[in-house]
Amino acid sequence: MSMNLLLPVLVVLSLLPASMALFYARRCWLQTRRLETELRNSNERLEKSIKMMLFMQKCLRSLQQQTVEAGRKLRQTSSRQQELETRDFNNVAYLHASKLVRMGADSEELINNCGLSPAEARLLAMMHEGQKGRA
Repeated sequence: MSMNLLLPVLVVLSLLPASMALFYARRCWLQTRRLETELRNSNERLEKSIKMMLFMQKCLRSLQQQTVEAGRKLRQTSSRQQELETRDFNNVAYLHASKLVRMGADSEELINNCGLSPAEARLLAMMHEGQKGRA
């Protein structure tokens, strides 16, 4: 083979490893760019997820406070209802006892029939006597 032909073949063969290295470097660079883009997109999705999670956490705290407040109001309402029912029961008992006193019932009957304490029965009888004396 002549030297004229051998030189271009040697040049081509010597450039082949450099060309392969450049090709591989470009491929690595493109892959790095693609991975950087994926990472950036993942970070954006992560930030959105974190913001959504923080918003949901805030909503849950608010809901928890509202639930606690509703429970407090429910207990307060239940207590008030029991108080009113007791008061109504006592009013009914006193009205019934008052009628019995007007009909001539004594303290013992008021205690047994109306659930009054002995002091309440005596007081009711004394009040009735006082009203009877004024009439």
